[in-house]
Amino acid sequence: MSNEKKVEKKSQVDEIATSSIDINPENPRLIFNEKEEMTLLESIDEVGILVPLIVFHDKIGRYTLLDGERRLRCAKRLNLDKVPVNIITKPDRIENILRMFNIHNIREKWKLMPTALKLKVLLEDKSFKGKTKKEIAGLTGLSVSTVDRCVELLDLPEKYQQMIIEYYKTGEPSDFKFSEDFFLEMDRALKSIKKFRREIYEKYTRPGLIEHFVEKRKANSITDVIDFRKIPEIVSALRKGAPEEEVNNALVRLLEDTTYTIDDAYKAVAEPVIKAQNIEDLCHELMTQLKELSVERLDSFSHRDDFLKLLSELRKIIDADLTKLRKSS
Repeated sequence: MSNEKKVEKKSQVDEIATSSIDINPENPRLIFNEKEEMTLLESIDEVGILVPLIVFHDKIGRYTLLDGERRLRCAKRLNLDKVPVNIITKPDRIENILRMFNIHNIREKWKLMPTALKLKVLLEDKSFKGKTKKEIAGLTGLSVSTVDRCVELLDLPEKYQQMIIEYYKTGEPSDFKFSEDFFLEMDRALKSIKKFRREIYEKYTRPGLIEHFVEKRKANSITDVIDFRKIPEIVSALRKGAPEEEVNNALVRLLEDTTYTIDDAYKAVAEPVIKAQNIEDLCHELMTQLKELSVERLDSFSHRDDFLKLLSELRKIIDADLTKLRKSS
């Protein structure tokens, strides 16, 4: 911001009462790791707070925290009367958020959903209107890809945004069924359904599709969020030769049957056409190679008999498949 240097010049180091410091309501960091906090608490208990907190005057006799919430939490748990602080001039709301973004992103990245929710405040401010994602990234210290992901999360219905927050607050790291990655991977799958099977997208609607996939996650039918990457191949299988009815039936069952997995749908409609496409490509390559094969060179090939035997076996397989395909047609 334009008054950044002025703020820094008015800072000072002091010690103030721990009880006089209020948590900053604009802090994007909503989730604290208990194990990490206990490690910090033990360190503070042994050597004290080495890096001063950053605070600003807010009300008479009160300060608001700008940086150092974990240190403050530990100080309160240790019943420390005073803590070292760096006191700065009170920033406005937007500057307050921007300073926290830049301070924390230098050290440790916040979880994405809390970051997105606070980024929303900036994006709604008139000073951010018309700014490109690259400019927003420069102002906040975030990467352009992180800004992109935040914007995607902000497009989720609010109840799912809160679901992510609650899971990070209450779940174990190994049990984050509804982390940001779940919804981000799902969003890309929804876009492919919208592009290739628009009638199904419009029938269920985006909120309806999200709810169906959330229920599948709750039922453990989606155990790996990477499975969502198979959905674009399922919905685009029609262009590769899969029957339209089979593709639609697989998608509807995927949405309606909580026990039917993404992998089940993939194997039913996408895998066969992908295998057929691969075989077709290999056949073209084999035909080209066989046409270029020199009989004279082959006569001197030490494994000639094995090679001819292999070609003979291949011909039998091809003849058998041709017979099956002709009967089925």
